[in-house]
Amino acid sequence: MKTKMFLVNLCIVLVLASCTTAAKPIPTSIPLDSNRDGMITPEELKVTFSTMHEIVKQIAETRPAEAATFEAQITSFEDGFPINLDIGRISQTAYEILSVVQTINDEQAVQEKTSKNLMTGVYIFIVIAAAVLLLVIFLFVRRRRSNETQTDGNSIRSVFFSFENGDFSRAAVVRESWITERKEAVGFIDTEDFEELIKQGEAVVKAWIDEQLEETSVTVVLVGKDTCNSEWVKYAVEKSMQNNKGLLGIDVSKIKDLQGKKSERCGKIPEGYPFYLWNKDDGKENIGRWIETAAKVAGR
Repeated sequence: MKTKMFLVNLCIVLVLASCTTAAKPIPTSIPLDSNRDGMITPEELKVTFSTMHEIVKQIAETRPAEAATFEAQITSFEDGFPINLDIGRISQTAYEILSVVQTINDEQAVQEKTSKNLMTGVYIFIVIAAAVLLLVIFLFVRRRRSNETQTDGNSIRSVFFSFENGDFSRAAVVRESWITERKEAVGFIDTEDFEELIKQGEAVVKAWIDEQLEETSVTVVLVGKDTCNSEWVKYAVEKSMQNNKGLLGIDVSKIKDLQGKKSERCGKIPEGYPFYLWNKDDGKENIGRWIETAAKVAGR
């Protein structure tokens, strides 16, 4: 917010500065003998006095004291016109006036140059500041999107959950904990649908498992009482190893089924891979970390 306000203020300053016109230089010529014939006529003196008055008015904008002195001298010349005139004094006063004019013009030129340099510097600064601001916004948006696709530092991953059909309700508890954070879980079909796959033959079931594993980076084996005897779980584990998937096992036997009952687990599978106890190890809170660790170990 502070950065935005600062840039807005700078833009306002630039607009105002751009709208301010540079001061016009004061004329540096006071004619005495305008036709250069060596004779100064009364008409030429009148033009001279008029020119001096105009120039002194401009001098008064920055140097009022000197302008007042010049104005008094010019008035005295006019009062003596045309009988009592001292051309030498008039010429000397004109010279003094033009000397002051030259000094003022030089000062204005320096100020204008400084102002232009400052404007150039401000423009460059605004361009750099705008670029930095855009970079900050880009990084902020990118980080925000990254945060939207991550939870507790864990990337959204599509995970295959392999389990024995008798543990479907327990597996569903694990699945719900995983997808609550907008993560993807595959491998869940109704018991009856899976039985239909089995009826179609071994090749059909294996093809279905292969398809589920195709877009996943981690396989999670949910271990219950009869998991160790499941040829389909065994096949999923073997295929996951072949395809270098992240692997881990979770004991789900102590999750109550739809009848409120618990069971026992058959063992720790897959062997040689991390194994966790859902209830004791607080799986609901830690499943994301378990899966992410397995994925990183597998280079996923």
